[in-house]
Parts: sequence; C-alpha cells; structure tokens
Amino acid sequence: GKVMVAGELPDIGGLVIIEHGLGLKSWYLHLAEINVEVGDMINKGTIIGNVGKTNSAHKNHLHMNLSVNNTFINPETALNYPLFNK
Repeated sequence: GKVMVAGELPDIGGLVIIEHGLGLKSWYLHLAEINVEVGDMINKGTIIGNVGKTNSAHKNHLHMNLSVNNTFINPETALNYPLFNK
C-alpha cells in the first residue's frame, strides 16, 4: 500500500494511514515513533513505526482500524480474508 498520512495528533500520538487500493485503508494509532513518510510504498513486513504509550493511552499498545470507502470494518474479520494472507 501507499502511506497517505504519517504524523502526530494531539490525542493519539503517532498516526499512519495506508491506502491499499479499492478503498481499503489501514490505520495505526498510538505510535511512539514513525518510520515512514507520506508517499512511501509499503510491503508486507515493512516496519512502519514503534508502538508506544502516547497521549491518552494508558499503556503501550497499537490501535489498528480498517476502513473500506470510509466505513470502518472489523479488522479481525478482514485479516482472516485471503487478501491479507498472500
């Protein structure tokens, strides 16, 4: 996919959004460090950043969302779909 957003937000810390095509985007929040820039092409296994305890987070963790055409979907369901398991 292609990095669409890579930066800091006041309430969540580091944020990376990757566009995978066909309206699918993955969102990664609470990153303590971001290792990518807007426009970078990301492949499976690329390290996009480091998880942290940022802003409103109470402990180190990664918050991941998936959206399709601006509608959020359950990441667990999507990750079990063959598209992600190639």
